Amino acid sequence: MKIAYFTNYITYHTGGPRFLMQIAEGMAQRGHEVAVITGATYDRTPPNIKVVDLRIYRGGLLPYMQPLNVIRYLRKATSILRDMGDHYDVVHTDSHFPNLLPLLSPNKTPKVCSIYHFESPDVITGVAPRVGLPLVQLAETNSTCTAIHVLSRSVKRQVERLRLLRNPIYVIPPGIYAEKYRKYTRRPEEGLYLMVGRLEPRKHYDHAIAAFRIVKEVKPNYRLLIVGDGPQRAELEKLIKRLGLERTVHLLGRITEEEKLDLMSRAAALIHLGYPEGFGIAILEAIAMGTPVITYDIPPLNELAIPDVTGIVIPKDDVMTLAKTILEFDLQKYNESRLRNLAQRFDIENIIKQFEKLYYKLIEKI
Repeated sequence: MKIAYFTNYITYHTGGPRFLMQIAEGMAQRGHEVAVITGATYDRTPPNIKVVDLRIYRGGLLPYMQPLNVIRYLRKATSILRDMGDHYDVVHTDSHFPNLLPLLSPNKTPKVCSIYHFESPDVITGVAPRVGLPLVQLAETNSTCTAIHVLSRSVKRQVERLRLLRNPIYVIPPGIYAEKYRKYTRRPEEGLYLMVGRLEPRKHYDHAIAAFRIVKEVKPNYRLLIVGDGPQRAELEKLIKRLGLERTVHLLGRITEEEKLDLMSRAAALIHLGYPEGFGIAILEAIAMGTPVITYDIPPLNELAIPDVTGIVIPKDDVMTLAKTILEFDLQKYNESRLRNLAQRFDIENIIKQFEKLYYKLIEKI
């Protein structure tokens, strides 16, 4: 089978692009011919995958913050898709702008459009993106895809509310290499809390930082470590300094995968407050490590965070309750083996098999 993937950029540091590359790598390892057409490359590219780098997007800025480059990307990617003709058996496009390609270059090749999440206007900066991105999301929901792929039931419900076409929707969650996490021995440290992800407004790091201002008054030795980088870093640094939390909250930036997993094995809990969110891959990683989570009681986060089993869910945007939960957190309530076993069904090999089955199903319908 020949599969072409279209994505905004290649990176292994953010959930959506990393997930797509995991699927592409898995398909190549299973003997399929794989190509990835990307607007930029920020990380290594696998040797068994043909990568076409259009070199369009600038690092440090999300595509919607570069509207002229988005137009350039769509023009070039549309031309490539059109020139492909029937050479590839399946085309798989990535969230947001790549999902517009089936509209711009229709042909008979089956197309899978992945929609990870819908951006909220509340966390988008700039007038043009605030107006334009909701229109893009409406367009990608109604793109001429053969099938729509989503990560969770909650995103499926959102798509169903917006779409006019009747193309089928398939829920396939992201995957992890479950065995990798089993290599780490869980050794939690009381008072050590971790957050992982891109530094952007929708992740709501400011909520956790504000909560730790309260926590510090009662437990001055408690710490919050934040792993990741992004456009909000300078703003968060100022907030930490303004609240006098320089010794309590630490922005670690990008670290190695091994360093991240080591911290996850040592954390009392992972704090994940992101919304809108397609799934919450960091929550899944924590569960695979046997580490409980603290998250908001909103979908899809509460599809993974099971109260008193995998962690604690709290009311959305409730900083006081977040602080209270951290102060009263009881590690003894959580069974490490049970958490690790729950993550096993998300092993990446199982997920890749689901995509392979979907691709063949769509090809057979031609």
